[in-house]
Amino acid sequence: MLWDNSAEMWGRIFRPRIREKISLAPDEAIRKLENSLGSTDLPVVGMVSERSHHAELRVRGDERHFWSPCLSLQLEPRDSGSDLHGQIGPHPSLWVFFAFVYITAMSAACFGLIFGLVQYSLDMAPWALWVVPVAIAICGILLGVSRTGQKLANAQMVMMQRFLLDCLTDGGETHHAG
Repeated sequence: MLWDNSAEMWGRIFRPRIREKISLAPDEAIRKLENSLGSTDLPVVGMVSERSHHAELRVRGDERHFWSPCLSLQLEPRDSGSDLHGQIGPHPSLWVFFAFVYITAMSAACFGLIFGLVQYSLDMAPWALWVVPVAIAICGILLGVSRTGQKLANAQMVMMQRFLLDCLTDGGETHHAG
């Protein structure tokens, strides 16, 4: 079971995905996941919904740090087994903060560009154009910070992957989605 980084560019940069075909039916896989959460030595905790075949996994509180990942899983039935879809990323509050800063910076860049071009067309000093490179620099810095956070969270991502592999596959065998 590997993180699928073949998704579109932005998904690959921000939130790696899991796409697997497993031999367990969704109900059986969810029950097995719920039982494994209570009996594992790994620092994984989570919430499981049998009705919607959905699970949210996180790192246990005493092992959690600022960059600790959260894993969202969805199981969908197929002819023989299930399709497992997962997405890993930072804690939702951190994800919202990053999204807010990106949206704010890009909005400021658009506003600065438009306002600066209007200033230029009116033969005024286009001081608002300076907002554009500043906003782009902020996005670049944030991208670097997020990549650093992914590297710092890598060990916990691997641990979550190991937990899923041990829990939902027969002896570590998976059928990779193509």
